[in-house]
Amino acid sequence: MIYATLDSGLARTICHIAHGSDCSEVAHAIQVGLSFAYAASPSYSGAVPVKRDASIHASYLQWTKDTIAGSQLSFDKILSVPLDTEEAALVKRDEEPSILSRVHLSGVSLPGQGSKQDVIANLFEDGNIVLHLPMGDVSNGTNLAKPFNGAGFKISYTTRIKTRLTASHQEEMARFLAANWASEADFTQMNELIGFASTLRRANFYYRIIPERYGFGLNYESVDICGGMAGYL
Repeated sequence: MIYATLDSGLARTICHIAHGSDCSEVAHAIQVGLSFAYAASPSYSGAVPVKRDASIHASYLQWTKDTIAGSQLSFDKILSVPLDTEEAALVKRDEEPSILSRVHLSGVSLPGQGSKQDVIANLFEDGNIVLHLPMGDVSNGTNLAKPFNGAGFKISYTTRIKTRLTASHQEEMARFLAANWASEADFTQMNELIGFASTLRRANFYYRIIPERYGFGLNYESVDICGGMAGYL
């Protein structure tokens, strides 16, 4: 099940800014992000997320390394990102969870892919993660304590049921969802893509792919932004 928010075609605009071409050329970045999400999900799936506090920052880098080590993803470098608490406080709404930690993975790729993608994983106190997928190099001369000020995409995701997918099926699903996203972005006036994946008629993975035109804030991005998934989450 998917739901595309139709408006200005922002997703396709970001593709053109990034590569001057259609979104199939950017689908690899979305696939990398979804692959990371699937790799991370066993650590918290099957239960309501546990509320965390700032003490997790010290261990989040190692947790991310362990997550990648158990997947098909590879990377050039990984480091913990200093958190700009003042900026995070400015964008936080009262009812939303606070951001606790950020990790930057540079040069992330999948087997058989020549393209590499930077990923910034942002952990929030409710246990959910929002990924930043900037279009461009964010490690060269960039202050990583500040959000990337270029164009790109975010992926917000969550799960509540232990997935029945094998690792190879997870990769297949990430590839399928990325290709579907590219098709929707190229041929409709899509902004965001929201949906869930299911096995045996049971939803197990919920996602929201968000285009960003000018930069990445530290704000929380709910998967259920339009309320339609409340019965599933």
